[in-house]
Order: sequence, then structure tokens, then C-alpha cells
Amino acid sequence: MVVIRDSEVVARQYSSRLKLTWAELQSSVLDLEIQGAVQRKEIDFLNKFIERYQQYDVEKKTRESKMAIAFLDKQLQVIGDSLQRYEDEVVNF
Repeated sequence: MVVIRDSEVVARQYSSRLKLTWAELQSSVLDLEIQGAVQRKEIDFLNKFIERYQQYDVEKKTRESKMAIAFLDKQLQVIGDSLQRYEDEVVNF
């Protein structure tokens, strides 16, 4: 028998059982812990949770990098325009 459950309800249930703690004080590493009746399901959940977080992190860094590059490109254009204007003034001097 297959039971289909609401994904929001399942997500809330997993979230309420997920325990996150810092591996060390002021570190960037977390310890993840979850307990449940079927150990394999909990392991699968943690693996997918980590995989999805890593994907989110890469997407976030990609967006931030693109924004930084766009900003730098704009600044280089402004600087280039200013240098061209000063060069023209020196030539016309």
C-alpha cells in the first residue's frame, strides 16, 4: 500500500526533528542529527538535505559573483570614460 502525504506536512515533521548544532564555537561547520523509526530514511533525508543546501549555496554565490562582476564592469567603464576625457584634455593642451 502506498500512502501519499502532503509534502508541506512531511517537511514540517522532518524540520521539527532536525537538530543543528555548531561543531565548534564560532566555526562554519554544523552537526546535523535526526532520529526516526527507519534509519535508512533518516540518512537519505540528511544526504538530500546537505545536497540541496550545497546547491543553494552555489546558486547564491553565483548570483553574488555576477552582481560583483556587473558592478566592476560598470566601474571600469566609468574609469575608462574619465581617463579618455583626461587624455583628450592633455592632447588638446
